[in-house]
Amino acid sequence: MPAPGGDPLAVPPLLALALLAMGWIAGSFPSAVLVGRAAGIDPRTQGERNPGASNVWRLAGPRAGLAVLVLDAAKALLPALVGWAAAGYWGAVTGAV
Repeated sequence: MPAPGGDPLAVPPLLALALLAMGWIAGSFPSAVLVGRAAGIDPRTQGERNPGASNVWRLAGPRAGLAVLVLDAAKALLPALVGWAAAGYWGAVTGAV
């Protein structure tokens, strides 16, 4: 059975590196910490000490938790969309990694 979207090696190597770097940089954005600070908490030192949406939800409420969830999803979606636009299916997979 052929791979969906064609050949995974069809993504040019420099584009693949750029997408991987974009995904890494986007993933390193500490959305839970920034939202938590805006709400007056530090999720790295409070609650379960995990800077994630569920900890922020418990510490600062549902609005802050949902904001972290949306920002975290956007961090994954942005590089994937750029990869999709640049190289199709395998570009999106590379960007989402």
